[in-house]
Amino acid sequence: MKKAVIRGISAGLVILILAVLGGFIFEKMNTLDSKDSAGILRGEFSAEIKSARATRTPEGETLLIVTVAFGNNSKGNHAFSSVIKSTAFQNGVELDRDFRNGTSSYKYEERDPVYDEKKQLRNVQPGYTYDVDIAFVLLDRSSPVTVECRRTWSFLNKDKVSKTFDIGKLV
Repeated sequence: MKKAVIRGISAGLVILILAVLGGFIFEKMNTLDSKDSAGILRGEFSAEIKSARATRTPEGETLLIVTVAFGNNSKGNHAFSSVIKSTAFQNGVELDRDFRNGTSSYKYEERDPVYDEKKQLRNVQPGYTYDVDIAFVLLDRSSPVTVECRRTWSFLNKDKVSKTFDIGKLV
């Protein structure tokens, strides 16, 4: 009988501790980020959607290559792809990402530098900012595209930055 009571009290304490810690962790995760007036996601990790350029692949697809400044303000090394989720929408539809099987080493156009999606996978040390490129396959060559960046584990819609690009001016 005593063992059953002790087990019940122990289980109750464990549940109480987990509930308190879980609430603290959830609150902490959702208050780390905020968007400032310049449209930069700030917190442990920062993301600023800087620019975009449109170009064609050798296969004839039109890509939007977006440059995002990724800042690491945490205490450890982190890669953009592990902490920031980026998406793009054209005509209300999410665009596919272009990875080229990790071999995007060809030049799209003479005026464009080589696109390197591997930048998203490189770890950045605390206190540093690094520009990453993200390529999206466009549905058409005229409709605007809205790009969004948010913390990977953010549950709140306010923890994102977005920027709309006029594709007609980029192609």
